[in-house]
Parts: sequence; C-alpha cells; structure tokens
Amino acid sequence: MLVTLVGVITASPAVLWTLAALTSVGIVLPFHPFDPLYNYGFRYLTRTRSMPRSGPQRHFVFILATAWLAATGWAFHAGADMVGFALGVPLILVAALASTTNFCIPSFIYNTVVDRWHKPAVTGGG
Repeated sequence: MLVTLVGVITASPAVLWTLAALTSVGIVLPFHPFDPLYNYGFRYLTRTRSMPRSGPQRHFVFILATAWLAATGWAFHAGADMVGFALGVPLILVAALASTTNFCIPSFIYNTVVDRWHKPAVTGGG
C-alpha cells in the first residue's frame, strides 16, 4: 500500500506498472511473491500465522488489483493526471481499509457474486 501511495503521489507509471507486474504473479501462482517474505520472516516478529495458499477469492483480488494498478499507471503515462488520481486515491483507500481492518472490498464482491451463483433457484411451490 505504501508503494502504491508513492506511485500515486508522484504520478509514476513506472512504480504502478511494477506493482501491477508483481501483483499479476499472484494470479498464476498459488501464492503472492511477498508471501514467503512474510511466512519465513516477518510473521515470527508478529507471532502470527503463515499466509495460506491463494484460492479463487485471492486470485480475483490479484486480477482486480493488477488491472487497477495498470489502468492508474496508464492514466498518468497518458498525461491524464486527474483520471490517474481518480483511480489511484480509491485504490489507496481500498488497500488501507484491507490493511487496517482486514475487510477487503474485492473479496466481499467476490463472495457476494459466488454466493449468488451457488444458491439454489427459488421456485414457486403450488
């Protein structure tokens, strides 16, 4: 989130596209590239559990984040700074919400959509 903040504040396509590339790796792998840093280092300092393998929900988050970062970087690259900030500020806020409260809006969207797909159809009984 902090690197995203720097990328948006400085209107840097290179920073945002680098983050998009890193995030895109999480789409195809069963983990994010930063997970090993957490699992084999930082979690021992915080005495927390290791990160689980990525499932479809987390892959959805990576897809959304990759597209959002790429689009924000493209806007700054194209000179559309207002569009870049209009995309970047909500991105930072969504990331800050997930980081501080553990409530992830993209995960919530995924769960809502998947839950609707898996509910049985209600038919009239009569």
